[in-house]
Amino acid sequence: MAVFMQDREFQSLRNRFKQDAELLLHGNPVDTITENSSEDKEKEKPLPRVNLHSVFWILASIGLTYYIDFFTVIKEDVQIKSFNIALWPVWSFFTPVILFTQFMGVVMVISLLG
Repeated sequence: MAVFMQDREFQSLRNRFKQDAELLLHGNPVDTITENSSEDKEKEKPLPRVNLHSVFWILASIGLTYYIDFFTVIKEDVQIKSFNIALWPVWSFFTPVILFTQFMGVVMVISLLG
């Protein structure tokens, strides 16, 4: 009896996947398209460009750049000859954190523009 129930469940699962595959290959019937499109229009809301995540990374990047005098150090420090590797003698283990924060700030500013 248990084997028969498993076979029946397996068969119904297989049929359901077959129907889904046929719908994907041949397209949705007209009735479901009109129902789904009206429901989608009601449910769809445009995502806001400015969200808390973006504001956090932008402000963190600006604050960090100001706090550590990033551009002044880049221009005036004698230890810096190239960029990424030379920042290590100046800020040591904070270098990856600083660069990552500035990178995220730039990415979020670009996402606000586009």
